Amino acid sequence: MDSRQLTNGEVADVFSSIDPSCEEQIRKRALCQASVNSESEYAKNCAKQHLDMFLCLAKCAQSAILKECLVANNYDLYKCPKQVDEFHKNCNNEDSLPPYYKQMK
Repeated sequence: MDSRQLTNGEVADVFSSIDPSCEEQIRKRALCQASVNSESEYAKNCAKQHLDMFLCLAKCAQSAILKECLVANNYDLYKCPKQVDEFHKNCNNEDSLPPYYKQMK
């Protein structure tokens, strides 16, 4: 993990100030991130929390459709190619993401 990154608390504060309705998802992701020691562990152990938070913050109709597929397939993105594609086409653009998230990418 990069030492210049914000702490989990700071990230959670920034996100929750943007969107209080996603506070629970943000908190769960921050707790999961705090429990791992590397990017690869985060990818393996926190995928569900990360996706839940991201889909909540994206605020797009396709978010719910993608989330439904992920839940049905144990959060395996590879089992939802059509939904992922639609999400990227319609949601994952500069307009639908909160300003702070754009800086993190």
